[in-house]
Amino acid sequence: MRDFTDRANLFRDCRFVRTNLNQATFGFEGSQFIDCSFERSLATTTAFVRPLFVRCMFAGNLRDVDFEASSFSECKFVGRIEGGWFRNGYQHASLNNEFGTPATNPMKRVDFREAILWGVAFSGNVELSSVSLPAEHFLVDEWPERVKRVAELGRNYPELRSASDRFLKVFGPGATRQHQYIVYKDFLAHVIGEQALQPVLASLLDQN
Repeated sequence: MRDFTDRANLFRDCRFVRTNLNQATFGFEGSQFIDCSFERSLATTTAFVRPLFVRCMFAGNLRDVDFEASSFSECKFVGRIEGGWFRNGYQHASLNNEFGTPATNPMKRVDFREAILWGVAFSGNVELSSVSLPAEHFLVDEWPERVKRVAELGRNYPELRSASDRFLKVFGPGATRQHQYIVYKDFLAHVIGEQALQPVLASLLDQN
């Protein structure tokens, strides 16, 4: 299925197992995937243009997969997700005219309990309240305000300035356009260093 382009299709009870989806594109004209599974199939070059996923499973490690304008309800992820992106809508608003307006991404009861979210990004005010998380992953509300608090740590405590700067470089861009975020403790430590972990976590989780 390399170089495959999906357009306005309904996939029901389909399994993609070790399928070569390099440079494949899913979702043109709002394709729907219901009760499907992707098992060690998605690749960095797999592209998405407003597909709808309902009760689907994604098993296997994912790296740099951008689920652009995708909508998820009651889906499950198993494995390491590294550098991925979950958006509510397109990265650029101009794509609405080119590809059509996508459905809202509710992330309704999405199950990450058997996944690791390493450097995964969220944007477009995607709703995360109903997701299930694995250990050491935290749902942070009021994300723009929490990012500001970490910036204040750097200004008020010189010993935390470098860690604060590294945090803002990774998490700052687009923070004003996302009200919730998922932070993985080990990835945060990787970004800012172990010594700064506790004060930064306290600022993010309101533990001061």
